Amino acid sequence: MDVNECQTGSHDCSNKATCNNIPGSYNCTCNEGYQGNGKTCIDINECSSTTHNCDPNSKCTNTDGSYKCRCFHGYSGNGIMCTDVDECAEGKHKCDIYSSCKNRPGSYECKDIDECLTGSHSCHTNATCSNADNGYSCQCNNGYVGNGYNCITTTTTTSTTTITTTTTITTTPTRAGKPNK
Repeated sequence: MDVNECQTGSHDCSNKATCNNIPGSYNCTCNEGYQGNGKTCIDINECSSTTHNCDPNSKCTNTDGSYKCRCFHGYSGNGIMCTDVDECAEGKHKCDIYSSCKNRPGSYECKDIDECLTGSHSCHTNATCSNADNGYSCQCNNGYVGNGYNCITTTTTTSTTTITTTTTITTTPTRAGKPNK
């Protein structure tokens, strides 16, 4: 009668191995994720041996007898399959109102909107628009004053005023030989 060493526990297989009863004996086979002779089994680092199936846009983390995959920031999925998150389309970006959002693999980029170039500024027609990272500024051109949004001319005109003085002298006629009263 064959004694089943695997059932009786009278084998010396590693606790990370499977005991297989055979007639008159037994053999030990390391479990998946381990390597060795069955009596000694050590963890296989699937991440460093590239035997994992993690997505290229994920991080592989070795665990005892296995591994885990986790998508990088900017990607979503189960780690075995990761897809780019479009932060721009989903409103998950931090671009300000003076920038446009452009999706990049695993990230996004805030690109400054040149309001001066696009004509979307509100500078006066007699002002110069200057683009800036946080918007734009307006400055009145030479010969004009104001805040750049409203500019008025500074041209001064000189006028010559001629004053004409008219003097009127009134006389009373006299009567012949008699003084006026």
